[in-house]
Amino acid sequence: MHSGLTIFNGLGPALRRLREKVAGLTQTEVAARSGIAQSRLSRYENGRKHPDLFTLDRLLSCYGVDLEGLGRALKETQSAPVSTNDPELVARVRDALVQLGYSTPSPSPDS
Repeated sequence: MHSGLTIFNGLGPALRRLREKVAGLTQTEVAARSGIAQSRLSRYENGRKHPDLFTLDRLLSCYGVDLEGLGRALKETQSAPVSTNDPELVARVRDALVQLGYSTPSPSPDS
């Protein structure tokens, strides 16, 4: 994996953590809500496959988290200390997503 993308080494366990701990959903519930097959969700969570960008976005929306939430889950699964507000981590996640093909998020109207 590209060195700039090492933050995603724990993506599977982070997705499982978001589903279980944050959203309180089963894989079956996520499959019904998102239209993503339960067997695919299992492969993502077990690290056998990575979701494409569109699918990752659908999962984060289903779990009700943003990039900061994904970053916290990644940090937690990598056994690193977690800050509730870590701008550097959010920036690293944003940079990694841009490298993967996500466009740079536009500022919200409230900004």
